[in-house]
Amino acid sequence: MILGFYTGEIPYSQGLDLKMKALSEILNIRIFEELREKVQGIYGGQTFSSVERYPYSNFNMVVQLPTGPEKADTLISLLNREFQQMITKGPDEKYLDKVKKQWLEHYRTNLKENNVWLNQILDARLKGTGLKYFSGYETYVKSLKPSDVQEAARIALGGKNKFIAILHPEKYKPKEVEKKKAF
Repeated sequence: MILGFYTGEIPYSQGLDLKMKALSEILNIRIFEELREKVQGIYGGQTFSSVERYPYSNFNMVVQLPTGPEKADTLISLLNREFQQMITKGPDEKYLDKVKKQWLEHYRTNLKENNVWLNQILDARLKGTGLKYFSGYETYVKSLKPSDVQEAARIALGGKNKFIAILHPEKYKPKEVEKKKAF
């Protein structure tokens, strides 16, 4: 199992949260395509991200890749390449379009649910954000550009606050222990 944690303090905004979530969703697609389908290094893997206002303004991103120890170095190297691609060039527009389409379908379905409205109202009251973002969500999603996701990648993946862990089986004996630069 490979776990990566990326954190940092940043001024809170719902727009940045949306960009971070888009980054996470696009990385999930790329993880599926590259690490699962092409390399066959994992059965499943994913990223999670959020930008929070409380208890202090911060972001976090978590990467989870369940794999065997023999494939860890290869997967870390490939994931590193994906991260650098996001930081330097941003995502391919087709991936962003796929994410936006899925989000808009989900949003339109949610508009019909009372519990979604209740949660949004409660969230707006607790965070002091109002309902403008929720009611205009479709506009915000449609306006997302690859450069927005690239900006999120620079913030989340380009910083110094990262922690990478590889969980090995109890009886695993590595052939050679050397210090490697992860993610």
